[in-house]
Amino acid sequence: MNREMLYDIINNRVDRMFDEGFVSEVKSLVNKGCPYTANAMGGLGYKQVIKYLKGDYTLEDAIKIMKRETRRYAKRQLTWFRRDDNIMWYDPTSYSDIINAAASVAAYINQRLQTNNI
Repeated sequence: MNREMLYDIINNRVDRMFDEGFVSEVKSLVNKGCPYTANAMGGLGYKQVIKYLKGDYTLEDAIKIMKRETRRYAKRQLTWFRRDDNIMWYDPTSYSDIINAAASVAAYINQRLQTNNI
């Protein structure tokens, strides 16, 4: 899909995560003994919420930075996967629903299996 649409999806997903209690989830992990320094707490989103909880960021800044870092991560993923000629790309906007998209993927896999005699 085009980058603008992808970035809109990322931004909306981050907003939903915060609306659905992401800060409370991180607080709960900390309250249950998960240290700020745990590897999992360095992941996208968790790192920004930790900085918010410690007072280093405002909530608005944490959200903004999480969106930016997630978009950057998506860009790095795209760059990485574009190098692999074996990847079959699908544009989710070209399918009417998930069933049609899954059928297209299944047909491709079946074709590859038959071609490679697997």
